[in-house]
Amino acid sequence: MARKGIPGVLAYIDDFLLVAATRQECNDMLLSLITLLRELGFNISWKKVVGPTQRITFLGVDIDTRNNTLSLGSDKLQQLRQRLLQIRGKKRACKGSFS
Repeated sequence: MARKGIPGVLAYIDDFLLVAATRQECNDMLLSLITLLRELGFNISWKKVVGPTQRITFLGVDIDTRNNTLSLGSDKLQQLRQRLLQIRGKKRACKGSFS
């Protein structure tokens, strides 16, 4: 995305997170990204598009730029605890144990 003049983009498969210093920069980046994706033939799921905000959940992580925090919801934490208990005492674990 940076090569196309859209810096501050984190992409994971078909999920995108835009990071900018101001609301206007974020809006400009969002419009540029949407234009690029449409030019490339992507269909935009408009119900999933979120405009500039200081709090969002992205890929299961709660991001709060006001308080500079990242957190997991209680359900995600419980799932992680369960998986950690399952592999406790083992000498090895593959990353698939956590997906």
